[in-house]
Amino acid sequence: MSGHFLLPPALLDLTLVRATARLQALSRPAIKSVPFETSKRCMHQATKFAEPPASTSYLPAVDPADRSLYARRKRRSNQDERKRTDRSATVPFMKKPLSELEARVRNLQSTVVEKGSVVEDMAYSEPELLSIYEDLLAIPSESTSRAQEDSVPRPSDAEIIQVATHRLLGPLEQDTSHHTLISRLGGIAADLDSMRQTFTPVIPGVRTNPPNVAPATVALVPTGILTEREWMSLVHVCLQDSDAKAVEEVLQLMKRLGHPPSDDLLNQVLTFYADSADMEAVERFLDTWIGSKPSEQQRDLHIKAALKANPPRALDSPALNLLHAYEARGLPAPQKSYTRTIVALLSCRTAVAEAHAWDLFSHMRYVAHPDPDAHMYALMISACSSSALSAQPERALDLFAEMTEDRRMPPTQATYCAVILACARSGERKFVHEAFRLAKQMLDAHRDARGRSEFQPNARVFAALLEGAKRVGDLAKTRWILAEMVQQSARAEQSDAADIFVNEPIMTHIFNAYAAYKPPFRRGAAPLVEKQKAAPVSTPQAEDISQPSGSSAPQQDDMQAQPPVEASHSSFSHLPPQTRAELLREVQTLFSRILEDVSAEDVVDQTSGPQGPFRRVNLTPRLLNAYLSVHYAHASFETWSNLYRTIFSEHGQPRTARTYVEALERCTISRKEERELVLPFAEEVWTEWQTVEDKWRANSADDVVRTINARLIERANTAMMRLLALTNHRTRALELVKSFAARYPPDSVKVVPPKPTVRSTRTVLVGVKPLVRLTSAVDVPDDSVPPLLSFAELEILHHRLIAAQDSAGIRYIKWLCKAYEGALRRRRASVVQARPSDGAPVPGPHTALHESGQDI
Repeated sequence: MSGHFLLPPALLDLTLVRATARLQALSRPAIKSVPFETSKRCMHQATKFAEPPASTSYLPAVDPADRSLYARRKRRSNQDERKRTDRSATVPFMKKPLSELEARVRNLQSTVVEKGSVVEDMAYSEPELLSIYEDLLAIPSESTSRAQEDSVPRPSDAEIIQVATHRLLGPLEQDTSHHTLISRLGGIAADLDSMRQTFTPVIPGVRTNPPNVAPATVALVPTGILTEREWMSLVHVCLQDSDAKAVEEVLQLMKRLGHPPSDDLLNQVLTFYADSADMEAVERFLDTWIGSKPSEQQRDLHIKAALKANPPRALDSPALNLLHAYEARGLPAPQKSYTRTIVALLSCRTAVAEAHAWDLFSHMRYVAHPDPDAHMYALMISACSSSALSAQPERALDLFAEMTEDRRMPPTQATYCAVILACARSGERKFVHEAFRLAKQMLDAHRDARGRSEFQPNARVFAALLEGAKRVGDLAKTRWILAEMVQQSARAEQSDAADIFVNEPIMTHIFNAYAAYKPPFRRGAAPLVEKQKAAPVSTPQAEDISQPSGSSAPQQDDMQAQPPVEASHSSFSHLPPQTRAELLREVQTLFSRILEDVSAEDVVDQTSGPQGPFRRVNLTPRLLNAYLSVHYAHASFETWSNLYRTIFSEHGQPRTARTYVEALERCTISRKEERELVLPFAEEVWTEWQTVEDKWRANSADDVVRTINARLIERANTAMMRLLALTNHRTRALELVKSFAARYPPDSVKVVPPKPTVRSTRTVLVGVKPLVRLTSAVDVPDDSVPPLLSFAELEILHHRLIAAQDSAGIRYIKWLCKAYEGALRRRRASVVQARPSDGAPVPGPHTALHESGQDI
């Protein structure tokens, strides 16, 4: 070892401290503390001086107390001067980094100043950027190249089968079917099976033929007899011919010849069975080829087949049971399966089915899919405007806000149409205004760089807006929407994209809006002013007016009392009609234009000249009823009664149940002086109605009978009873009440339909029913109640009986109303407290589902 390691540790530390102090004194004489680098050294003993030595001499320092006053003052002034010098000087070890940083900043500033003009010159305008983006979009992408490759003509499946047949059987004189190839493949498979039985290579220690396994299932090596494309073509040809037996045979041959079918091919065969609504074939195919764990697509096809085979009319359908059975097995169906089932439930148009659709939606979010997609949101928002249940605009707006704000999903056009229709069908002005606001948001809030809206208005949007406008009687918006549709349809026809056109539902809304509109001018609000005969008259017109009243004077006064009416019948004014006469004239002009365009469409070829905007309007009973409703509201009895007798026969359309009911109800609101004229017409309509009602009671399959329900029967009978009571025919009215009670006795109201198992309200954690509900048994209306009568419907007859002091009739009316009321109350209690049948429904014939029927 060297000698310096033999020094004592204290001497070594002192040497290092003195050397450091000498270097510090040479560089920074004013620093009083030991440098930071020195304190970082790994010393054996920490040594720190309170004050560095004043000089580089190693002599002992002189005590400051022994110095003179002048020396101390001089030393103090020297120290102050050194402090000022140190403040102005830059620290040596910080000088270089600061200078480099400042230099870099100065260089950067100079570079920005020099290149500022270059940056300004490189700025692009908005049109230039749009052209760049369009050029980028015009570059062919990978999908475009694939599409171009797909556009190249490829051989069809039949041609591929013919080539394979010629390769295996040689050239044939005529084209053969796919059965020839299947039979040839079957012979090859039989030969291979026989060869495997006779020749099996023996490998020491390896078992070549497991017990209880057929030799045909042991071959795993592809034989290469047919390619994968040829096998798929053979299956496609069998599916096109709807030959299910041949499809099964081809799949067995693929397995025997070492070409096991792929999942895609199995899904195609399963899709064929599902589209054919063959539930037995689907479940047999699942058991044979797929097993106990089908994929999501296969589960969806299984439920699709169940929906097609047995639609959920009574709610105890295989599709609903399959959904819950898959959930119990831990294999929930995909979201589109729930969408299919909910669509099927909503198509039933009954209160119970729609309530169960909402329950299934909440159950899906709890059990399987907590985040619905945009299609599911649009479906459930549209369910808020259904006809079976009352409109639910609040729920529709909540779902729309959850989709767009909470989950940040971009709204689709279907979603906008659904929420607009839900708000419009409520009939409340605030929600109707909200519907128009949402329509404006749809068109204005989603625009590109050129200002073009992402969503274009279509027929569904216009129909939804008309739904709200007609319910509030806003004729101005109705006429504006009709004008916009006519313009949009003309533009679409010029661009060969006619997706907006005026059809029968649109014109039905238009006529209903005219019927609900109340003209502002009324003759009673403008009384005639009597002319002063003694007043001085100087003009010829005044002399004519001051003549004594004769036969023509009242007619002249009546003409002056009416507001001016436009003489043009082909164009409309900007203002809505101000009188009933103007309104009827405008409606008649619209109807005449519809007949003209429809007749021209039937006679003239579509390619010859411009076509009318109303040519797509079909004359249906619903449209004729809407046209009649305008005359019911604004025309006289003679006008609408003659129109009722002639309009359906002229256009070859049958009367519906609503036609009779609306005519009878119009008779009940006639003026007092018209009631004697209205009664014969009402009896004529009532005779026709009784024939239709008798067919409904006999469960006839007539088209008119299909439009009848219990509520329409109540309205028709109530209207006739009121008209008879108003015309002082209380005896006939009372007989009609007794006949109604005989046809529909109060005891029939007590009969409660059986409760489906899936509607059970028992609290369970696992079951074949929705576990989370949005509707209770109390909230679901009972739309299967038979016809009945209440006191509000018989109140006018009751007053007439009191006026006639008919005590027997009064007691009968009171008893009948109380009997119906009590029966309805008992029915309601029975529906709420009803229990489903004891036997749980079987999920389905699928064996895997039978095994999963146990409770978890």
